[in-house]
Amino acid sequence: MNGKAEVGQYLRSKMVTIRSTPSAKVFAQLAETQPYPMYPNPPRPCVVLGQGSPEDLTATVLFEVSDSCITAIDLCIIPPPETTRRSNLFPIE
Repeated sequence: MNGKAEVGQYLRSKMVTIRSTPSAKVFAQLAETQPYPMYPNPPRPCVVLGQGSPEDLTATVLFEVSDSCITAIDLCIIPPPETTRRSNLFPIE
């Protein structure tokens, strides 16, 4: 997905499902990517999403930040959320 409108529409429809299905609860956890050996770039902060339980991982969210503002959000399956270094820090309900 690219662009604010496309991501926004996806998230709005996802929220309808989550509100109407208690078992679809979403979990977000602070994490860091773990580049493979010899990868030229350092690890990046990210958020790992799970749905149903914190261990049912579904996506990795990468952020671009400039002047303390988010300029891009990438919801992706690569890098796989299972390969991230998770912090076990979750937002408070």
